[in-house]
Amino acid sequence: MKAREGDALKAFLSINSFFFPSNRSSNKLFFFFRKKSSLFFQISPPTLQLQHQLQTQLLAAAAAAAKPRAGRRSSGAAAAAAAAAAAAAVRAEEDAATTSGAAAAAGAAPAAAAAAAAAPTGRSMSALLAARSSEAAHASSSRCGLAAALGQNATSTNGTNAKLFANNARRVRETLLPALDAADAADPLSASEYAGDIFAYYARAEPKFRPPSDYMAKQVDVNEKMRAILLDWLVEVHLKFKLLPETLHLTGSLIDRYLASNPVSRKNLQLVGVTAMLVASKYEEIWAPEVRDFVYISDRAYSRDQILACEKALLNALGFQLTVPTAHAFAGRFMKVAAFEDAANAEVSNGNGGGNGGASSEHTSSRTAPSRQMRHYVSYLVELALPEYSMLAHSPSELAAGAVVAARRALGARPDFPLSLEKASGVSRAVAEAAASSLSVLAAAAPAVTLQAVYKKYCGAKFGEVARVVQAPAPTVL
Repeated sequence: MKAREGDALKAFLSINSFFFPSNRSSNKLFFFFRKKSSLFFQISPPTLQLQHQLQTQLLAAAAAAAKPRAGRRSSGAAAAAAAAAAAAAVRAEEDAATTSGAAAAAGAAPAAAAAAAAAPTGRSMSALLAARSSEAAHASSSRCGLAAALGQNATSTNGTNAKLFANNARRVRETLLPALDAADAADPLSASEYAGDIFAYYARAEPKFRPPSDYMAKQVDVNEKMRAILLDWLVEVHLKFKLLPETLHLTGSLIDRYLASNPVSRKNLQLVGVTAMLVASKYEEIWAPEVRDFVYISDRAYSRDQILACEKALLNALGFQLTVPTAHAFAGRFMKVAAFEDAANAEVSNGNGGGNGGASSEHTSSRTAPSRQMRHYVSYLVELALPEYSMLAHSPSELAAGAVVAARRALGARPDFPLSLEKASGVSRAVAEAAASSLSVLAAAAPAVTLQAVYKKYCGAKFGEVARVVQAPAPTVL
């Protein structure tokens, strides 16, 4: 087994050195995928031999396609051929699941390799990366493999996958989430092989870490307005320090969870806020602000020792539980789901992927990306909910789903509540509409309210001025 894996490695390096003699980044990329595939083999030892055989043959097919010929054709055709070969392997796996299991898939694998070898040649790196992406999708499960074949129909030149998509619309909805992750398999930063497990954990953890919506009744010295002022100020601090959006939302979560179980005096409320942002920065940021930065930003109202003491108290009170779901995390996932279904529906209506035969794997992955204006407006709506105490009545996933619905309605995307969004969020249409209506009311009132940190932030050019340009959708009457 080790010898065969070594042969595959040598084949890849020989191809790589031919096309990229001085580029080492692709070598690193290969070793990254090789490491991930080895991890999968360790997790699923019964399927090791079959998966290794498919992997080796796809690499061999890519090597055969890399041989230079007189009439060099486009790299898109080579990528399409590799995707077609992966689709053949997926179809073989489906046959194996209904008949004799792994033996049928192993027998059909040479046909997939032959299809790739007979494909038009070009730069083999595109074909190889497409094959590696297809392998990652194939390794996840048979459902994920099917979804990958359906999700990559934009790279097919003959429309076969688009036809399969049209004939199995219901199955596409059932396998949409695996297909969404499979489309990002070529991007190491997306961690597509773990995305499903991450959001499954978030769904289980959400009720556990959700603060009560009426916790302020237990506080004696602080109230809802003071909380709103604190979070509005923290939005400005977050912007000044140029921190990640995840840091801001985790800060809000930590504050609410701490206030829900610990009485806080009025003079120490700001101390809890800056300490929560310090902890969130340590958790989320690469270069977190130092304690002295928070001493300065609070106008020296608190000393270094006070902040460190509050940090200990906060972490002990929360049991060091910092990996919690936030509306921002859910919103990013839901936007990708909605954008992916929009792209899939557009390809079905266009017949064979809108005439984009031979599209690259980068184009396939970009289908899952929502528009920039959509991302900014959803983020704006979710951040508007942070200072508003009444929005605690909605869970983070409900807020995220409502923000996506309201943003799609404001920007004219149809349908405003895709079926895939309900499956991904676990939020019913009625609940999402209620959250969307609440967010629409906040967006409509934002220009005139007293606390305007979020509104002014999203009126800036960095965020496309969405708070000013996009008209807030009318609340839905349920």
